[in-house]
Amino acid sequence: MSASPWTRRDVLASAAVMAVGTAIWIVGWYRVAERASMQGQRGPLNLAAAGVLVIGVGQATWFLSGRRHIRNRYGLLLAAVPEGVRERAGRAAAVRCAEPGADEDRYVGSERYFHRAHCPMANGRPWVPSPRSEQLEANRAPCGMCAP
Repeated sequence: MSASPWTRRDVLASAAVMAVGTAIWIVGWYRVAERASMQGQRGPLNLAAAGVLVIGVGQATWFLSGRRHIRNRYGLLLAAVPEGVRERAGRAAAVRCAEPGADEDRYVGSERYFHRAHCPMANGRPWVPSPRSEQLEANRAPCGMCAP
């Protein structure tokens, strides 16, 4: 399996669409530059705008094809992991998050969420522990993983 999420066909198809869009844009741009009045520039300006839209379609095609391939790889990866292993890993993470400690009433938080001190999502973060009430006053939501 290739390291890139795009196949050669995806890249060539997207590049072809973007090349056509670029050609349309260049023709429109040169035709606008030839005209002195605004009335004469309306049609070529619309042509140039259409070229920019075609370029956008090419880029969106490229992006979405990569996203589709990554989603498919993710599905294959999850399918390769036996169900029992996934369940045990989930339970182990929940146990790690719920470890009792001296800081049971202290939580750490970022701008959006707050976590238990032993939550894997908070590991290695330079957050200062504070009471739950302060975390709630700061409009932080509880972490979905450790459920403080």
